[in-house]
Amino acid sequence: MADWEPLGDRAVVIWTKHSLRASLVRLARPLPGLTSAAVITLIDGDGDRLISPCGDDSLTLGDGKAGTARIASIRRLSARQTAALDRGGPIQVPALSST
Repeated sequence: MADWEPLGDRAVVIWTKHSLRASLVRLARPLPGLTSAAVITLIDGDGDRLISPCGDDSLTLGDGKAGTARIASIRRLSARQTAALDRGGPIQVPALSST
């Protein structure tokens, strides 16, 4: 992970090294404190060395004492969306589905 930016308490944009496109990570439940966290940690809960929305992979704040939230989805943003974020612009994020 090279950088990250929270989009509320249920979503975060993550930039990885060597990629021109960021990823939108949505959480299965709100994670209070996400918008003000200084550090986040991605947890490979199923031990497959990949972070994915399948299985037990999750995100936690700082040292993990604030709790964790399972990753519900990961979507790679387009190069245009990523460039807009890099310029400090807003991102249009579709609403989370309740189904």
